Amino acid sequence: MSTNYDLIVIGSGPAGYEGAIYATQLGMKVAIIEKDQTLGGTCLNVGCIPAKSMLQSALMLDKAKKFASYGVKIAGAESPELDFPQVNKRRDEIVKTMTGGVSFLMKKNKVDVIRGFGTITGKGQIEVTSDGKKTSYTCKNILIATGSRARHLPHIKVD
Repeated sequence: MSTNYDLIVIGSGPAGYEGAIYATQLGMKVAIIEKDQTLGGTCLNVGCIPAKSMLQSALMLDKAKKFASYGVKIAGAESPELDFPQVNKRRDEIVKTMTGGVSFLMKKNKVDVIRGFGTITGKGQIEVTSDGKKTSYTCKNILIATGSRARHLPHIKVD
């Protein structure tokens, strides 16, 4: 099967989904290819947003520990502590809400979402592999928005 698009975006992180939306607003027929189960890229799914959610919980704990100095007592709590299952639940709910928002934006802006791993095979040609099956797509333009990964130095072990 081959479907022709004005633009195919590889990667659904902030650059990818914003680029896809903008292209549809310019009147283009657009598809976005994502290898992961949810849209939004590394930052939204496992990086920035989950980390900030957990940092916010730590900040709340730090503030709660200072309540007594302000004359604020919390009944039944000698010393505040984190409830890690609840911290993780809150983080997961935030990520689910935000990835759902990106999916909504794709539908609202009529961007076709293609699940799988995209490979550029030639000028205006992309092959998507999903569950061992390969499907070819053609397009006028390609936006590579695959993000980045940290590169580790070979002589330093990351802990």
